[in-house]
Amino acid sequence: MTDREDFSFWLDDQDGEEILAEHLDYVRKRSMPTAASLVKPFFHPSLPLIGWNYSQVAHNTLYRFPEGWTDPLRQCRGLVMDHRGNLVAKPFTKFFNQGEHPETRNLPDEPFLAMEKHDGHLGIVFRYEGQLHVTTRGTFTYKTAKIARSMIAKSSARARWNKHVPEGLTVLVEIIHAETHVIRRYDEPGLVLIGAFDNASLREYGYADLLALGQQLNLPVASVVTFGSLAEIGHHMTENVENREGFVLWYERSGLRVKFKYQTYIGRMVADKLSYPYIIRRILDGSWTEKMDMLPEEILPAARDMVAKLKGARRRGAEAVYLLETEERRTSTYRKLCRDFVSARKTA
Repeated sequence: MTDREDFSFWLDDQDGEEILAEHLDYVRKRSMPTAASLVKPFFHPSLPLIGWNYSQVAHNTLYRFPEGWTDPLRQCRGLVMDHRGNLVAKPFTKFFNQGEHPETRNLPDEPFLAMEKHDGHLGIVFRYEGQLHVTTRGTFTYKTAKIARSMIAKSSARARWNKHVPEGLTVLVEIIHAETHVIRRYDEPGLVLIGAFDNASLREYGYADLLALGQQLNLPVASVVTFGSLAEIGHHMTENVENREGFVLWYERSGLRVKFKYQTYIGRMVADKLSYPYIIRRILDGSWTEKMDMLPEEILPAARDMVAKLKGARRRGAEAVYLLETEERRTSTYRKLCRDFVSARKTA
């Protein structure tokens, strides 16, 4: 397989769905998506490398089927292999927001590190055939991967990376740049070290190892904040904190990671990306499903809740839909849109 077309042919001609389901340890039950719809391979334009990423279908449907998030599927978060199936780069296993998945609802009574979560793109750095490469979670060629490559290639950094990143080591960085942020603003672009794996043993570097590697690469390491308990960090997330995203709780002993986001950050994301007029227009033009696929996972629950409220209000009439929006947004244009929304249901 060298491209998406080859992958599609393989699925059709080689009983690919069954083979893929077996490799993903995926048992499809009624109403669950197909195995083939859950992963999206991406291909290097010139090297025999294949990346594996879970798809938007997985992102947007498996919240209803948590057992579908099998361990092999969760490994597909930018995993890179060569054409012979050898592991080339191992990123983090897929992890979830607090309360989003069964494993995040009853967290273990174990020590954890609360690492600052940065508002950028994950950069996966590895060496292949003597050269350093950077990919993001779903492509080898995205512009932010190119930005990270240019940062690494600077003369002041190149020697350090060449010396301290051998073949078989995956280095994970947060790419901080104007092209990568969602809400948070940064004064300067750069890379922040957030993880590393030994490919042969799959051993993850502990925080002390990351600090040592960060010193060797002259990179900042994601900082750790001390909390006395889960209750304390939960309360802290409700405080009015600006220009910060949150934390990743890392249980070093088990490897479990859980995202905790500030409510102010999530609120900004919802305000920036969602409104009732926007959702109504996308439902009316038939593009809502596609647009929802593009939403960050942090605000998907809010989006689903807003759609459910819209459907309930539509059954009661245009005025009920109109009153869902905040008072300052209840314009005459929005009132007409509400009437159109209700009328479309009656004529459908």
